[in-house]
Amino acid sequence: MQLTLVVTLWRLSRRTTLSRDKLFWGLSESKVCEVFNLTKEAIHERRGYLAIWDRGAALDRCWGFVDGTTRAIARPWCMQRLWRNGWKWKHALKYQAVDTPDGIIRRLWGPMLEHTYLCSRGVLTEAHEMFNTSMSSFVPRDRRVGVGKIVTLWPYVDYAKKQQVGLSACGLGKQYALLGFLTNWHSCFCGNSTSKYFGAPTPRLQSYLQGQG
Repeated sequence: MQLTLVVTLWRLSRRTTLSRDKLFWGLSESKVCEVFNLTKEAIHERRGYLAIWDRGAALDRCWGFVDGTTRAIARPWCMQRLWRNGWKWKHALKYQAVDTPDGIIRRLWGPMLEHTYLCSRGVLTEAHEMFNTSMSSFVPRDRRVGVGKIVTLWPYVDYAKKQQVGLSACGLGKQYALLGFLTNWHSCFCGNSTSKYFGAPTPRLQSYLQGQG
């Protein structure tokens, strides 16, 4: 059990290949792939349900803030225009999350395509711009918070050639949800800059796993 978890964390934490993993772990490529996919499935099935006012913001009852990201994927073998992202000019999927002041990712939504995400377009009013400016004063701008921390800890998800729609055994959405869950594990053990910024302690791992933190 320990070996399967370590192998999975190893693959997720670096841009690696099966041939490299085969040499490092002394396992066949098929065994590494099997361990990697089955461990992700097991963690997701068992624990998947778990993926401010004093900063001068416009809201005094804000318990969390929305974070989002666009993750590049490998070029699909069919329906390429469907997966095309007009902003990043690459094939990509979008994710959104709700982060709380203790640095824990509470809700992770996705993946979604750009045309389903952009439900409306328009120019911001002056009131909207003032509100956004006020809210930005209390949101940490460190790229190592929220969904940005997922990429920092697990570069595998930033390796576009490995993000293959319809070919990844575990599924890209399930894989990203797992990484959000593991990122919360890391926050429980090591803390995070969001927690320090707001002075809100992170929950203990046991409390988080029991849904109490």
